[in-house]
Amino acid sequence: MPMNFNLNQIECICQVLYDNQETDRLKTFLSEISRTTMYHNNEVIVKCRALVLFVNKEFTELFKILNNFPFSVYNHNEMQNLWYQAQYAQIEISRGHQLNAVAKYRIRKKFPPPNTIWDGDEVTYYFKDKSRNYLAEQFAHNPYPSIVEKHFMAKNSGLTITQVSNWFKNRRQRDKTLNNFKSRCITQNGLSYLQPTDFEMSTEFHEHFEQNTDTALYDAKFFETACSDSSKSYFDCEREPQDRDFSFHWHQSGNSSSSFFT
Repeated sequence: MPMNFNLNQIECICQVLYDNQETDRLKTFLSEISRTTMYHNNEVIVKCRALVLFVNKEFTELFKILNNFPFSVYNHNEMQNLWYQAQYAQIEISRGHQLNAVAKYRIRKKFPPPNTIWDGDEVTYYFKDKSRNYLAEQFAHNPYPSIVEKHFMAKNSGLTITQVSNWFKNRRQRDKTLNNFKSRCITQNGLSYLQPTDFEMSTEFHEHFEQNTDTALYDAKFFETACSDSSKSYFDCEREPQDRDFSFHWHQSGNSSSSFFT
């Protein structure tokens, strides 16, 4: 019985079950310790309760926890993930169909996370704007930084060296894609409406390509649309930038291979 364990042992058990995504066992374990109020303000336990509520689609109770419990910065990303996925799922259930990328983007804008799980700094595709802007400034000086420079940038931006390396790699790839399609547009339709400020200097343009590196077909359609319609800017108020889906998956009972946070 969980009540035979001390608090440190309970935290350890909860964290292991949480990390291993064993939500059925976690639910059973939490049902035992929830009988006493002494654990209600423990962050590890509250985090696990939030996950179980999400899996059970008890969104109202989940939102109460996320709105009222002051989570530490260490858990902000995971709790923000829960917040957004719960918002998506709740609306998908009410509408009876899955949301597309534009709908999810609008939901994130309409329902930002509470300050209990968010410091207020805008995050675009998991990168805070100040970190993105810092990397963009460094990229302008040197698109091919050394490993020492990457370590320095990781420390200053609050990112890992892997994130910094991937950002530079993807940014170089996006710029290469831009140049290739820009050449096609110039050849087909002339340069009158395709100036560098239209795309290269647009924050929205680069955010559009922050999704992943496997967007070649979509990128082609993106630029063909821009090139074929010189009378209307792609970045107008009626079009929303496409977002990248979170990697949070629904728990399938008995399926140990399902992943919550990948």
